[in-house]
Amino acid sequence: VYNMVNIMKNKIKYLSVGILTLTTASGGVAFLGAPVLAETSGSKPATVTVANACSFFSSTSISSSLSLSAGSTANTESDSSRVTNTVVCNSPNGFSVQAVGFSPDATHPDGLEGNTAMYGTNGTIATGISGDNSYWSFKVSNVSSSTNSAAIAGDYDEYSVIPDSPVTIAQYAAAASGVSGGTFRTDYQVHIGGSQAAGSYSGVVKYTLAVAP
Repeated sequence: VYNMVNIMKNKIKYLSVGILTLTTASGGVAFLGAPVLAETSGSKPATVTVANACSFFSSTSISSSLSLSAGSTANTESDSSRVTNTVVCNSPNGFSVQAVGFSPDATHPDGLEGNTAMYGTNGTIATGISGDNSYWSFKVSNVSSSTNSAAIAGDYDEYSVIPDSPVTIAQYAAAASGVSGGTFRTDYQVHIGGSQAAGSYSGVVKYTLAVAP
C-alpha cells in the first residue's frame, strides 16, 4: 500500500515593487493694480519616493511530491529540479525570511495560516521530527548572498517542525550600498507510520519577507 504525499513548497508572496508619489508645487502673488506678467522661466520642484521592497524569484515549480510505503521515510533533497529561491531588494537594508504553516483543510481549501498538518481525505499527518506515527518537517539550506552577510536562523539547518506562527528561518544583514539580495532553499521530509491510511495528503509552508526600514 502506497501513500501519495504531495508537498507544496509555498505560496510565494510578492511584496510591492514600490510606491511612487509625485508632488509639484507652484505659486505666485498678484498685487491689485500691478501689471500681470506671464512666467517665461522657472522651475517646478518634484519629489519622488520609492518604498523599500523585495521579491521572490524561482525558475522551477514550487511544489514537490513524494511516494512512500508504510513505515518508510523520504525527503526532497535528491530532487534535482528543486533550486534555490532568489530574493532581490531595491535597497541595501537587511531583511529576513519567515516561514509559517499554511495548509489547506476541509474548512479552508485555500489554506489557513497556522495550519501545520498535512491534510487528506482519509486523515492527517502532523508536523514532527521523530516517532512511530506519521510526521512531516522542513529544513533550510543554501542561505547565501553576494551583497549581504547571510545565515540560517536557529536550528533550521536541520529538519524542524512546521511553525504555527511566523518564525525567522534566514537572516540577511544590511549591505554596504545599492541593492541587496540572496538565495535560500527549503526541503521537506515525511515519515509514514504503519497505521497511516492510504491516500493523498497535502501540506503548505508559506514564506514571506520582513524588510528592515
